[in-house]
Amino acid sequence: MGFKTKDSKDNKQNGAKFDMVATEAIVQNARVVTDDLITFTLKCHGFSLYNMKLVNGKKGYFITPPSVKGSNGAYYNQYAIYLSEEDEKSLIDSVLVVAGVEEA
Repeated sequence: MGFKTKDSKDNKQNGAKFDMVATEAIVQNARVVTDDLITFTLKCHGFSLYNMKLVNGKKGYFITPPSVKGSNGAYYNQYAIYLSEEDEKSLIDSVLVVAGVEEA
């Protein structure tokens, strides 16, 4: 499951979005794991989100946080962050550039 970029049907997000510019977010330590998976760190002013993933899925690229496998066999995200569509695209582009997959 990727990060949410749009409000869900039950509208739990109330429009709150992570502001990448205000937190001075930069991509670091991008590592190509497979053709469809890049791991990276999103370093922000005051905190870092480690082990994030950029996945190339059936519908294109999406970003997902690290997850853990529960005792029921399902996977659960360790944290959630809500991005605007513009920030999500910008983050995807940044990860691809830092990983050396695409040029700016």
